[in-house]
Amino acid sequence: PDVAFGVASLALFDINLAIESRLVLTDAQLIFWCGAALCLMLELWRLPRLSSSSIATSSSPTATSTARRWALVIATGLACGACISIKYTGLATPAVTGLISLTGAPWLLRKRVPFLECVAIGASGILLKLATWAVHLALLPKSGSGDVYMSEAWPLEGSKRHRPELPAPGFLSKVVELNLEMVRASARIKTRHAWESKYYEWPLSLRGILYYADYADGKSTTWIYLVGNLFVYALTAAGVAIAVVVLVVASAKLLTTGSSRVARPFKTSVPGLSTTTAGGSSNGVKSNGVDEDDDEQKKKRRKSRGKSSTVWMLLFSRWPTNVAAAAAEGVTLNDEQASASSSTAAATAAHARAFEFLGLIALLLGGWLVNLLPYIGISRCAFLYHYLPGLWYAQLLAGVLLQHSVRSVPARRTICACVVLASAAVYIWFAPWIYAFPLSRPQ
Repeated sequence: PDVAFGVASLALFDINLAIESRLVLTDAQLIFWCGAALCLMLELWRLPRLSSSSIATSSSPTATSTARRWALVIATGLACGACISIKYTGLATPAVTGLISLTGAPWLLRKRVPFLECVAIGASGILLKLATWAVHLALLPKSGSGDVYMSEAWPLEGSKRHRPELPAPGFLSKVVELNLEMVRASARIKTRHAWESKYYEWPLSLRGILYYADYADGKSTTWIYLVGNLFVYALTAAGVAIAVVVLVVASAKLLTTGSSRVARPFKTSVPGLSTTTAGGSSNGVKSNGVDEDDDEQKKKRRKSRGKSSTVWMLLFSRWPTNVAAAAAEGVTLNDEQASASSSTAAATAAHARAFEFLGLIALLLGGWLVNLLPYIGISRCAFLYHYLPGLWYAQLLAGVLLQHSVRSVPARRTICACVVLASAAVYIWFAPWIYAFPLSRPQ
C-alpha cells in the first residue's frame, strides 16, 4: 500500500494530466480506461482457470467462479473497447495485453488465456465501439462542414454533395469509411504548430503547450500552460532507464546460465522447494508439502532474504543454479542437490521473485515503448499530451522498481512520503499555470 500510494501521487500531481482533466479533454478519459483495461486484464490473468471437464450446477461454487470469470472477460473487453473508442492511440494497452493473452508469453503467464475468452474480449470491445458510432450517427443526420470527409453516397439532410442515384451505404460501411478517412486525414496534416514537440522531448517535459493567455491589464498575465510535473517526469525517466539496464543484465545472465525454466508470476502460488532424498528425509526443506525446517534454519533463511533486494540480486549477484531453476518448477532433486539445498532455499525463493519481477518489468516497459515508438515515424505535429499513456506505464514501472529495490518497510515508506511531498510541492509551485491565477510580470 505504501508504494501504491506513492505511485498514485505521481498521477495525482501530474500537471499535464490535471490540465487535461480540468478542460475535459479526451486524454484524461483515455488514461482512465487504459488503467481499467490493464487492471481487469491482470485480474483475469490471476484468476484460476476452470477445468473444461468440471460439471457445475447453478448453485455450485464452480458455477459462481465461471460466472465471475466470464463477467471479468466481458468487463475487460468493454474497457479495451473504450480505449480505442476514445482515440486510436489507446490501442496500445489492448494490443500488448491481448498479445500476451493469446501467446501465453512463457516468461509471464502459466498458460494462454483460452481462445474463446480472447474472442469474447475482442467482440465485446468491438461491439462497444460500434454502439458509440450508432449513437454518433443518429445524433448527426444533417449536412454540415464534415460532408467533405464523406462519400457522395451519404444521404444527409440538406447535403448538396449527395447523389441519390448511388446506393446508400449501410451502417458498417459508414463506420469503416469514416474510420479510414480519419486515419487518412490525420496523415495529411502537414501544418506545423508553434507549440509542437518531438517524442524524445516528452520523457523530461522539455516543451509544453500554451493553452490560454490573457494580458488584458498590461500589468499581469494569466496563463494555462501545459507542462509536466518536473519531479514526476525526472523520476519516471530514471525509472525507465534503470528498468532497461536491469532487463538487459538479467537477460544476459539468463542466456549465459541456461536457466530457461523459470517461475512465472501469475500462478496462484509459488511452488515450494521439494528435495526428497532417497531415504525419504527432506534435509530441512519442504517434502510432500510439510515444512520440517527447525527454528534456527528458519531464522537464517529469513535473515538471508532480508539482506538484498531483487534489483540488487539481478544486477550484482550470481544467477540461479540448476538447483534454483529446478526448484522454481517444483522438480524433485537428487541426493547430491538435496544435501546442499537447505542453504539455497532462501535464494530459490528470491530467484522466483526475481523472475516475477522481470515479467512485470517487461510488461510495463513494453507498454511504455508501444505508446511512444509510433510517434517516431509520423510526420505530423505532435504534442506533450501524447505522452500521457506512456507516462502512466512509466509511473507504474517506477513503483515496481521501488517495491523490489527497498526491502525495509520503514525505509520504503519514508521514500514514498518524500515522493508525495516532492510531487505536491512542484504541483503547488506551478498551480498558477494550472488554474489560471494572475501573475505579475516578475512572477
